[in-house]
Amino acid sequence: MPGELELTGGTQGCFVDNVSSSGARIRVPARLQRGCPAVLHLAERRAFVTIVWAHGIQCGLRFDTPVPLEEMQRLLWITQNREQYDLERQLQAAKDWSGGDQAPAMVAASAAQANHPRTLPPIPRG
Repeated sequence: MPGELELTGGTQGCFVDNVSSSGARIRVPARLQRGCPAVLHLAERRAFVTIVWAHGIQCGLRFDTPVPLEEMQRLLWITQNREQYDLERQLQAAKDWSGGDQAPAMVAASAAQANHPRTLPPIPRG
């Protein structure tokens, strides 16, 4: 699952190979130092971590606070249902933006328009 690792020197993309309630194994493009604190951003969640081992592009992270079972189940569901999760996020963002229940219709209309673009009239000048 793709994620981001926030370090004191900046943020870099990572790929989470394995995750448990106490930590994760990730791959990163640069070598990391054992013992460094970091923040792992994964599926709209963030966890404060410590790098406990690093070998090449792989490293192990220990969560400062164990992840509750419900959060672990949510992460598993997201990895197995990524398209549905992304659609739900878009619908929720549209609903939040519009402030009402018309959001799903707005997203559907937007998707339909993307598939069948219409020509809009020119903007009047003056």
